[in-house]
Amino acid sequence: MPGKQQIKSISNPLHRELIHTVIESVVLVFIGAAAIWLHARWRWGISIPGHHGLEFMILLMTSRIHTRQRFSSLWFMLGAGLMIAMPFMGFKNPVAAVGYLLPAVFLDAGYLLIPRLSRKVLWLMILGGLAYLTIPLYRLGLSWITSIPYPTAIRYGTPLIPLAGFLVFGMAGSFLGAGFSFGICKRKFSNHA
Repeated sequence: MPGKQQIKSISNPLHRELIHTVIESVVLVFIGAAAIWLHARWRWGISIPGHHGLEFMILLMTSRIHTRQRFSSLWFMLGAGLMIAMPFMGFKNPVAAVGYLLPAVFLDAGYLLIPRLSRKVLWLMILGGLAYLTIPLYRLGLSWITSIPYPTAIRYGTPLIPLAGFLVFGMAGSFLGAGFSFGICKRKFSNHA
């Protein structure tokens, strides 16, 4: 109305930010679920330990880079954990499958401890490889604690082969995820210039 001063509201920007955070969190949960679904359903036909690290770390690294949340990988982990718990996914040993939740925790910890390196592809490749390496380390720890043998280590005669496979595929997936993400961001910003 003419002559009346309009009152500014701060709730609208806060409301938009909350909606954005909720949507982003839901998308991260779905991406985590998709990573486990791919692992359970997509059989490559090769028997190299850790080969699913390629698609798993591409999804985890890409989702971590493109979010503003400090603990975004935990949302990814929630989706992955929910999918692991589904009986139709085919995980025979749910305790061993919990190891797939550890890379997300490790990745968030790396981001929090050394935030200035979060835009360096080489650092993210190393961090992602070490994050994915937590899976066989967890399984070896379970094997050591329970005295139940780790089948992959037995198949290859040494635990070094699974460790190397998980490290290499985790690094490759992280490199592809980070390179793809930063390439898209660079292209997106250069088109607006």
